[in-house]
Amino acid sequence: MTVKRRVLLGLAGAALVPELGFAQDDKKPPEKAPEKPPDKPPDKPPVEEGPPPNRDRSVAENYQLPVEGSDLVIGGAVIGVNTTLDAVKKVLLSFRRYKDILPRLEQSRLVAEENGSVDVYMRAPLLHGLGAIWGIAHFPPIEPWRGRGIQLRGEFVKGNLKKWNARWMAFPCGGHRTLLKIEMFADIDLPVPVKWITDELLRSCRDAVTAVRDIAETECAK
Repeated sequence: MTVKRRVLLGLAGAALVPELGFAQDDKKPPEKAPEKPPDKPPDKPPVEEGPPPNRDRSVAENYQLPVEGSDLVIGGAVIGVNTTLDAVKKVLLSFRRYKDILPRLEQSRLVAEENGSVDVYMRAPLLHGLGAIWGIAHFPPIEPWRGRGIQLRGEFVKGNLKKWNARWMAFPCGGHRTLLKIEMFADIDLPVPVKWITDELLRSCRDAVTAVRDIAETECAK
């Protein structure tokens, strides 16, 4: 009975601690790699880069593009418009109304027009009327953009700015729906922080596409 009891205790110990069961065996079997636990689904879905697919496209969204060799940026904004491309195009070509489209402008008038190109005088007050930024921008005829879309470029030719240019882009999205974008760059000859210029550009772009959206949708509904 004593021998059997020892045998049983030895077997029990080997079962609880496998290494003891092979302690006197020179040919210990290789250990098995631990099994990989099954993939556990994440508690939350992964965050997608960029705006969600169900975002409200009627609200303008800003973006900015770097300018090589400069701390300045190109400001941009995009918005969805509930009307046709032709209705949006009509507003973009209403240069006399740019004082109602581009923020801070108090004047916008045509000073030259030839072969579809126009020169537009624009003026914006500064420092509560103590000064002003003014310039003449040249707008060549509208060009195609991405096949069915259009683009309208404007470039500074004269004034008290260092540089200014802008580009409108509009693309039909089926039915009475148009995607509208603007990209704008400005460099002014004043000792102001770069961040101030960037913030003004982004605000101007956002307000500009929103104003065009509002005008185009309202006039189309009449």
